[in-house]
Amino acid sequence: MRSIYVGSESEYSGKSLVCLCLGKELQNRGVKVGYFKPYGTLPCMECNQIVDEDVVYMKAHIGLGNSLEDLCPVVYSHDMKLKIYRGETEGYRDRILDSYKKVSADKEVMLIGGGRSMYEGLSFGYSAMELIEDTGSEVIMIEKYDESRGLDSLIDIKERLGDSLLGLIINRIEPENMEYIRKNVTPFIERFGINMLGAMPNDIVLAAISVRDLANGIGGRVYTAEDKLDELVYHFKVGAMTLEAASARFRKVSNKAVITGGDRVDLQVAALETPTKCLVLTGGMTPHPLIMSKADELQVPIIVVPYDTLTTVEKIHAIAGKPRIRETAKIDRALKLFRDGVDIEKLGF
Repeated sequence: MRSIYVGSESEYSGKSLVCLCLGKELQNRGVKVGYFKPYGTLPCMECNQIVDEDVVYMKAHIGLGNSLEDLCPVVYSHDMKLKIYRGETEGYRDRILDSYKKVSADKEVMLIGGGRSMYEGLSFGYSAMELIEDTGSEVIMIEKYDESRGLDSLIDIKERLGDSLLGLIINRIEPENMEYIRKNVTPFIERFGINMLGAMPNDIVLAAISVRDLANGIGGRVYTAEDKLDELVYHFKVGAMTLEAASARFRKVSNKAVITGGDRVDLQVAALETPTKCLVLTGGMTPHPLIMSKADELQVPIIVVPYDTLTTVEKIHAIAGKPRIRETAKIDRALKLFRDGVDIEKLGF
């Protein structure tokens, strides 16, 4: 059995995306694939227990028969953090390795989803690096392109892992930077003996957020068109200007969410007269009956939040920078980008 740890030194770099796409590709080749995430950093409630959101998603889409608890034995919930602070971390190494043994029992390839750095788990006394050694895992590093950051940590990881480092995938690259990556970054990392496995562009579909995730992320209440919550929002527009100016701006952009005050009925009507995925109304006001009726007719969800517009926009910015690959349209798009951008043959499959 091969075990591959998918790690990163940056948040939201695309580790889950790569695990999903690589898992799907291997399954298409008839390989029995498993998935394991030692430390869950996205706690959510499922079946009356705290589990990791990524693991719920991977279990469904990769078709894993193991329990959520075995697939992710440690979840960074509030209670778990308190245990760390009190030093109650004894036995977690054995717990993690026991779970890994269970979920890998009948697999040909195990994919291990890493966390926010290669030092994850140190607070438990069991780091990612130790897990990699104990499981005999090879490593794929995923990094999102950021010109302001160097590659020092990657070079250090190569020195520590040696031939266990299979290589690097650079993700979320703006299209205009793809040639720069090919001409400059790839030769640089290859001089240090690091394989360039692929490069994937920043993509508007993958960066989109569903109306459901938007509503949950900002703590909003949905009033209309609840069966449209899986629609994807690509753009955000703030309505805080004159009606004439707002109408002109709204007409230029489709697949958008419009954020405006609950008392700006004029702007809400203008938004609904253009291609809009949802309205986000600030100030906690119940939507005007006219707006409710029109939104129902057009099947546009209305999300109401108790915050002012500035606070709401700040909350949206925070969640919009953390894309999730959940919806079918995103999964299909991710698989295409992965096939086009990553040389899976370099992994020896």
